[in-house]
Amino acid sequence: MSLPAPECGSSACRGDGWCWMIATTPILSPWRRGCAAGRTDRQPRRVAVLGDMGELGDLTDQAHFNAGALAAMLGIDFVIAIGSKAARIADGAAMSGGDVVHFATKEEALHTVREQLRPNTSMLIKASHSMRFERLTEDLRKYYD
Repeated sequence: MSLPAPECGSSACRGDGWCWMIATTPILSPWRRGCAAGRTDRQPRRVAVLGDMGELGDLTDQAHFNAGALAAMLGIDFVIAIGSKAARIADGAAMSGGDVVHFATKEEALHTVREQLRPNTSMLIKASHSMRFERLTEDLRKYYD
């Protein structure tokens, strides 16, 4: 099954339940607007793969915690937090009732990310550029091609 290569900032849902989103906006805000084009009455399962955010200065700890808490409050079905700072994303999601797992590296998380990307799933993959999550998305694309 081959997914077309989306452009940055784009999102789409295929008729068979596969969705993708390349986020260039502030973390999680695309989901406040609901699913992308092609949404059906069937609510897609929502998974967020969230990594370290850089250049936050004194707000680093609280911003990571708040991102996790917001994910849980928005009803994200499963959060995968990746990176040392993302441990606070996991804390925020867990303390707000979310289903979450934390990994130190992308390599450690890859199996779980692949496992969570299945039909009728919308997955947001978002982190600072320094996390190099484009490698994660490329691996997913190759795995599912």
